[in-house]
Amino acid sequence: MNQVFSKLQTELMPGVAGLIWVTELPLTKRPAGHKELDYFFDGLLTRFEEQGNEEQSSSCTFFSTESFGENFSLAHVHGENKEIENQINNLASLFPKEGDILIFNPEGLKFNFSKKRLRQITL
Repeated sequence: MNQVFSKLQTELMPGVAGLIWVTELPLTKRPAGHKELDYFFDGLLTRFEEQGNEEQSSSCTFFSTESFGENFSLAHVHGENKEIENQINNLASLFPKEGDILIFNPEGLKFNFSKKRLRQITL
């Protein structure tokens, strides 16, 4: 079991509203964490690509799914650091009102968050 998988397995528990996955690369390049998140969300990322969405050039992709039988939001964000910080703070309003929003950043980028419910996962 790799370190990313173990960390996600520990952090993704009931009561977490969602996860924002931050990378330097677009989703189409299958950035760090792609394989592990695809596993935890039953192939959601692979299905997204198979539907022809892999050509999407947006710097933000938002998914609604389930985890532990509850609604769960997953977002992927990539781009420049300052742009990402703004996107993360804006995205927080789209997540369910209850529970933490995890920031999964396998590339170790550093951010300042304006919302208290945002919690960064470090490896």
